[in-house]
Amino acid sequence: MGTPINELIVTRGGFVEKRYLLAANDVKVENGKIYALVKTGDLMEIWEVESSRKLVSGFISAFDVFNGKLIYSVYDDRKDESIIHGLAEERRVKGFVRNLVFDGESLYYLVGNALYKDDEVVDNVRLKGAFLGKENGKVYLCMKVGRYMELVDVKNFEKVSDGIYAFDAIEDGDTLYYVSYARKGMAVYKTEVTRKKIDRKVKEREQVDVYAYRNASFLEEVSYHLTPVAFAPFMLTTYSMIIFIPGALEMMNLREGWGVGSILELKPALKSHLVLLPFYSRYVTYYDETYTLYGSGYGLISLYDNFKVLAGGIVENGNPMSGERDGSNGNH
Repeated sequence: MGTPINELIVTRGGFVEKRYLLAANDVKVENGKIYALVKTGDLMEIWEVESSRKLVSGFISAFDVFNGKLIYSVYDDRKDESIIHGLAEERRVKGFVRNLVFDGESLYYLVGNALYKDDEVVDNVRLKGAFLGKENGKVYLCMKVGRYMELVDVKNFEKVSDGIYAFDAIEDGDTLYYVSYARKGMAVYKTEVTRKKIDRKVKEREQVDVYAYRNASFLEEVSYHLTPVAFAPFMLTTYSMIIFIPGALEMMNLREGWGVGSILELKPALKSHLVLLPFYSRYVTYYDETYTLYGSGYGLISLYDNFKVLAGGIVENGNPMSGERDGSNGNH
């Protein structure tokens, strides 16, 4: 098919038979006739494509054709109501009908993410595709089942595909044709039909949780600021621990050692975070010198992203040492 833009393409036997320059919101085919819903100015129009005849115009949101007769929905945004014309009597539906099909017995339509059969909700939980389709007395819809967008036979509520990501699809005997995305763009694929029953999912009512708020007391404020929002204990062995030792760049003669500590994150103010890193470590050099080091690192992250590290410790065979490091290599 190449890379068509605003084209209606008719294929037969895997080959392109006709091309129509057409930008359509939806297309229906019945008895070899092609009908399209197109936008003209502020209105939507239904056209019979091959004869270039305009059939109806208005605020049309969806349509279908049954025995040459149009069934279409007109949306009234002032009342948030859709009026469906073309049946034995007008039908009013709350909301915007985005797609519909009529099989001669029942009307299937989509309002938001809810699938209806006449006035009954069939499923309002699973993610639905854009189009309802019908073929050989069956009604189809692409629907999310597990991780995939499968083609579902709505009447029997069984998926007829297995592990596909379909934008639109149709069943033809034992073959399934579907539109999906590939690395090079959108393409038409075919695969074998597989059938498996799935459960209908209907949420009876909307669950809304309403919360009440009050000002925190002084003690609650203090507790909030002093309670860690993150706590991560750690243990380090041998060379992995040298990142916490002051002047570690000069101490590359470690033989063995260990260290324990934790990372605590506090929220002293709305726009700042205080990260504390208390630790205790003990290590031995290749000269059999034993060192014990303990202290705490801290990071104050605020609107200006300031960051400092403070560490202190005791060397067993030397003098106590401590220091504050602020981006420099030496202690001060």
